[in-house]
Amino acid sequence: MAIQIGKEEKEGKCLLILNGDMCIYDAQVILNEMREGFSGYDGLFLDLEGVTACDITGVQLICSALKTGDDEKKGFGVLNASTPVTKAWAQAGVDSEKFPSESKI
Repeated sequence: MAIQIGKEEKEGKCLLILNGDMCIYDAQVILNEMREGFSGYDGLFLDLEGVTACDITGVQLICSALKTGDDEKKGFGVLNASTPVTKAWAQAGVDSEKFPSESKI
């Protein structure tokens, strides 16, 4: 299923709500939304509860957002990571503990 992205503002930060497949086919759309979130807000949070599939590109996007948040001194976090996301992290050898969660928003 193609990705659908909702956007909300929470305390000066951008919350992107992703629903569908977080895969290479929609990487550019997701990347553009994430860039806009970082440039127009004090930070970016991804709600991944509705992600139904996640490949290595999805994992790379999340890791890239973490680095961007650190580089730009802006908040970044992941909320409600779905099972496909946590499985993709595990398969890629990524420690999900490195991603801040709800407590930072």
